[in-house]
Amino acid sequence: MRESLQPFQTVRDVLHKLRELHESCQRRFARRADSASTGGDHRLQALLSFVATREQEQQQALARFDAQEDTRLASYVQSVPADLVEEVKRTGSPDGDFDTVRADAEARDRAFVQLYEQLADNVGPNAGGIFHDLAEQHRRNQGRLHEALLDY
Repeated sequence: MRESLQPFQTVRDVLHKLRELHESCQRRFARRADSASTGGDHRLQALLSFVATREQEQQQALARFDAQEDTRLASYVQSVPADLVEEVKRTGSPDGDFDTVRADAEARDRAFVQLYEQLADNVGPNAGGIFHDLAEQHRRNQGRLHEALLDY
């Protein structure tokens, strides 16, 4: 059975679910990076480590919201686009060769940007700023990934 986020959750609840997605992905990429380091494919190991670190940064950014008493976090999200949540889950795989993992990481970032933009449209303008900022953070991450790959 497919897990989807329910409509009419608070922004805080949605951010918590998204943080769990980043945490799960970070663990998978870190485990795969550890095993790739013994396999001799240094490009793949560097990419996996980079994505694991980036996922951890995303998780930490979302965790900071839990510590805040920001009134925007109590706002309700009318609906969470389940198709984009599924896309994010589907594209979070560290399996495959260098090109496959790179393409998957890029697809995940695009899916997160779309998800955050749609979430911003499903809340008021104040709370929407949170999701716009998160979308921008993922856009910057896309640039960081592209720059990191220039050496390979």
